Amino acid sequence: MLQAGSDKVKALVGEAEGVSYLVKVLARYRKNDPDNADEVEFVENLWNSLCFALTRTMDNQVRFAKAEGLELMLNMIRKKKKAKYGAIRALDFALLKCGPNCEKFVDKGGLKVLFAEYMTMGTKQKKKADARLVEEHVMSLICELFRHLSDVRYLRLFRKFQEHDYVKVDRLVELHERYMTSLEQAEREFKKDKAERKAEADAEELYDFKIDAGLFTLQCIDFVMGFVATAGDPKLRERMVQLLHQQDSSLDVVKGVLQEYFDHMEDIQTNDSLKQVLEAIIGML
Repeated sequence: MLQAGSDKVKALVGEAEGVSYLVKVLARYRKNDPDNADEVEFVENLWNSLCFALTRTMDNQVRFAKAEGLELMLNMIRKKKKAKYGAIRALDFALLKCGPNCEKFVDKGGLKVLFAEYMTMGTKQKKKADARLVEEHVMSLICELFRHLSDVRYLRLFRKFQEHDYVKVDRLVELHERYMTSLEQAEREFKKDKAERKAEADAEELYDFKIDAGLFTLQCIDFVMGFVATAGDPKLRERMVQLLHQQDSSLDVVKGVLQEYFDHMEDIQTNDSLKQVLEAIIGML
C-alpha cells in the first residue's frame, strides 16, 4: 500500500506511529544480517516501506528523527553489515529537502561516517549496479547538506574538502571523470542504435536515457564541485582546475552539466531553493 506512493497513505502511516515501528523492527538488523532468503526479502520490504514513507513528507522525516532513526542508520553504516546499504538509502530520503534533519545529522556525527563512505564507495560492492546506487545516494546526501546547512555546520562540511591536502577534492574530480566517460560512451551507443534502426533521436528521450545511465549522479557530483569551487578558497579551486586540466577537462564542462540540469527543471517553481542555488553556482562558475 505504501509503495503506491499515496501522500494520504504516508500521512496515515506517520500518524499511526508506523515510521517509529519500522525503525524499531529494522533495529534488529543493526548487528546481524538476515538468516535466509525469505528474511532477506522481508527486510528489503521494510527498507522500501520506510523510504516510501519518508518521500516528500516533512512530517514523517521529523518523526523518523524523533524515533532516533538518524542515529540507527549511522550505527548500521559503521557496523558494515548488509543493512548498511539500506541505511544509506534511508538517510538520503530522510534528509531530502529537510533542513532540521540535515542539521541533526551533522550534530550526531554524520559527517565522519558519510565521508568515510564517500572515500571508499564503489570499491567494495561486488555488483556494478550496487556500487552506482551507493554513489548516487552518498552524493545526493552531500548535495542536501550543502543546500541546507549554514554557519558552523556548513563550515564543518566545507572543511571536509580542505583537510588532508584536499584529498576529497581529488576524489570528487575522479568521480566526475568516471561518470563523464561512462555517459559519453552510453550516449554514443544510444545514437548508434538509433542510426542503425533509422530512428530519430529525440532530445528528451536521450536525456531520460542518460538519467538511467547515471546522469543524476553526475549532476550531484558536479553540484558539489560547484559549491566547493565557488566557496572562496582559491587554493582549493586551483587544485580542482589543475586536476580537471590533467583529464583534458575544465570547470566549463562542470558548468555545462549543471546548465543542462537547470534547463530540465522547468516544472519546478522558480522560487524553489534548488533552482535558485543552481542558478547562482552556474553564474559564479
